[in-house]
Amino acid sequence: MKRGKHAAKKSFFILKGFILIMVFTLMLNLGAFISTETISMQENRPLEPRPQFTVTDYLSGDYFMQWERYIADHVPGRTWFLNAVQHLEMVVSLNGADTVRIKNTSADIGVADENSTIKQQSILVLSDRVREIFQYDADVAKQYVDAVNAYAQMIPIEISMYHMLVPMPIAFEETQYQEISDNQKQAIRDIYQQVDSRIHIIDVYALLEQHCTEKLYFRTDHHWTALGARYGAEAFAQTAQIVLPALKQYQAYTLYDYIGPLGKAHITDSSHRPDEVQYYLYNGHNNKAKRYYYEQSDSPNTICLGSFSAPMIHTDFAEGVGDYGIFLSGDYPYIVIDGNADNDRVLAIVKDSYGNAFAPWMAESFEQILCIDPRSCHENLMSLLSEYHVTDFLILNYVKATSLPAYCEILNNYISEK
Repeated sequence: MKRGKHAAKKSFFILKGFILIMVFTLMLNLGAFISTETISMQENRPLEPRPQFTVTDYLSGDYFMQWERYIADHVPGRTWFLNAVQHLEMVVSLNGADTVRIKNTSADIGVADENSTIKQQSILVLSDRVREIFQYDADVAKQYVDAVNAYAQMIPIEISMYHMLVPMPIAFEETQYQEISDNQKQAIRDIYQQVDSRIHIIDVYALLEQHCTEKLYFRTDHHWTALGARYGAEAFAQTAQIVLPALKQYQAYTLYDYIGPLGKAHITDSSHRPDEVQYYLYNGHNNKAKRYYYEQSDSPNTICLGSFSAPMIHTDFAEGVGDYGIFLSGDYPYIVIDGNADNDRVLAIVKDSYGNAFAPWMAESFEQILCIDPRSCHENLMSLLSEYHVTDFLILNYVKATSLPAYCEILNNYISEK
């Protein structure tokens, strides 16, 4: 008798659990059915629309698959769950050597307007450094290639053209960290294979790989250091056939206490181990560089072009404290550096901020260096090339730019609209 009562009680609890599950499932489906959301801001994509019945879809079974996708996209609480996941820091121990946190944050192309943040990105946070994780997107990379090739079609044929993609620092981390990221070496190779044949490609990856134990990148900033940029300059010099003084002929200087944006945002107590910022001068030459910018004119709703001159390595940028901004004083629409060469060669660089640490290395090899930032420059490109008698033209970006649709569009628009 007791065994029968126990079995009946067990069956009751099973039935009760089944009913609760059915009610919960019904509520989730009902919530999905009445949902009015059409876009997932977290995932930057449209949500599955409510299926429309057709005999063809019903017979093929696709109608039911559409409902499955619709319910998955519109289940109540989905937005809260995604937010919780995106802000969760996954703490993992790898071989007991380091503490790893993978975080989701916003990618930014460096344009100071409301449209500058263009997508979500993942970053790797270690105890003393932060690394952006590369996420390859073949479709976006094709947009980048099309933009680069548009320059090849427009730049006068007598101007030599070059293209440099700089790998992100995670490419040279320990193997277990590299594997978190997509393969940058392969991505760069794939992109280079698609560029116009008139463009000389610069293989900076191989040279950086040879020196990967050196301080090529900052720990608290996503940029390369002046030393990393030096190897980029050496790779460029080999292809462009320019004379670049040996590194040992430069004097090295150091500024201290630099905590880059990534360090400030993601490393606890980053002030305990700040970055050092090194820069190099040849025979003490800190060449003049003229920065051009836009400012409000006296006439309403109009802007005019302003400028100021300062050394190309602007050591007072952060009042003597280390900062990546010492290179060219940061990003400006365009900058003109006076070079020391006497060879009738002028270099124009269309670049992201990685070009800032690269350009000073060119001062001994060209008569002038023209640095153009397509994110903010509104000057006619062909007019600039003609005005400064440009002989060599380099497109320089770090490889993450090839995964950012907004930057690819900006790069393409700058040449297409001129």
